[in-house]
Amino acid sequence: MSHRIVSRLSLVVAAAVLAPLTGCGGGHGKYTTEHISAANVKMQAMKSATEFEMAKQAFLAGDLDKALRTVDRSIAMTPEVPKCHTMRARVLMEMGDMEGASRSLKDAEDLCNKPEDQTGLIAAVDNQQKVDVQYYSGILAERLLRREEALTRYEAAAKLDPSNPQYVVAAAEIMIDLERVEQAEQYLNEAQGNFPSSAGVRQTLGHIATMKNDTKRAAELFNEARLLAPDDNGILEDLVRAQMSLGQWAEAEYTLAKMLGIEANKGRRDLLHMRAECLTRIDRVLEARELYIKLSGDQAGAADVRAWIELGNVSLKLKDLNRVRVCASRVMAIAPERPEGYVLKALWQRRQGDLNGAATNLLQAINFKPDAEMYVMLGVVYRDLNRVDDAKRAFGAALNLDPKNQLAARALGDIEQNAAMATVPTAE
Repeated sequence: MSHRIVSRLSLVVAAAVLAPLTGCGGGHGKYTTEHISAANVKMQAMKSATEFEMAKQAFLAGDLDKALRTVDRSIAMTPEVPKCHTMRARVLMEMGDMEGASRSLKDAEDLCNKPEDQTGLIAAVDNQQKVDVQYYSGILAERLLRREEALTRYEAAAKLDPSNPQYVVAAAEIMIDLERVEQAEQYLNEAQGNFPSSAGVRQTLGHIATMKNDTKRAAELFNEARLLAPDDNGILEDLVRAQMSLGQWAEAEYTLAKMLGIEANKGRRDLLHMRAECLTRIDRVLEARELYIKLSGDQAGAADVRAWIELGNVSLKLKDLNRVRVCASRVMAIAPERPEGYVLKALWQRRQGDLNGAATNLLQAINFKPDAEMYVMLGVVYRDLNRVDDAKRAFGAALNLDPKNQLAARALGDIEQNAAMATVPTAE
């Protein structure tokens, strides 16, 4: 092969190698390059969305470390999406990093205010992302005790999404915290027409009525809220407290029975105490005693002073004197500075005929906390002992503490009448 032929072959090979790099023969045109770029952006967006959902699920499950890692990956893929930064802020808030949360919310808000992308490659910011930035910025401000800022944020969220009562309620609650109760009530009443089926609006109005000492109106509002959200535990609890304040014991007992049937409430001692009180008030004393036995019988009940006191009281009503004695001893042991144990023991002693012992324990109770009812009991014991002057002083002390105490007034009147009759001379 001649030198010229070898040179031609070399040129052909060189041309074949260089051909894909230049010209139209094998290279990507402008349209093809843009198509590939758009496809890559869409692929990144899909991956980012997957990471965002994983972060959201981890956050809801309480796995904050995983939530932070995955949302950071989402932001690395699509840093221009506001909801990713908002989610990052929510995670950081729960981790206690308020400064980091503030920065992430600032990034999210800046992106929400950024002009819309003209290429069409980046999705436009929807209204909900703008709402979320305002709402969670309000939560952050509230946690930092910047209540005025929180109010501004919640009101902004409510304006952006006038169909969601959550933001209106949040704003009203901040007004209440700022002691602007009248403003909060007016704000909710004006908004109520937009939310005829909102239990939250009625519940918050119920809280305002409670603060204004309008318990009857509060109960009505809580009941309306209950009808709209029958399984909302917070509403049921508000309702039952209002019912008890109004002395609606039967209605309150019914509400409490329903609440205690909810799995999350089973074993709640505060609710069991409230139900036992309602049962006592409607004269279902045997059922009340069983509840108090349950409350005082477990590990927590060993130190539950209230349970032992009330068990002693219902046992007195049922003439279960042995249990009264046990309750008195238990209360005196775990709360020796409280008068109730000494009163229970005194009442048991009086039933046993130990009047001197009863007087001693009542005096001990009075030393801890002078009370008109205890003075009345002491006066009765002195009267039983025929210590008339001591009885008069005890009943007089009761009236000094409570001038409207009818028992003390009647007992003192009887003593004085008997004394007057004893001094009337008899006819010969």
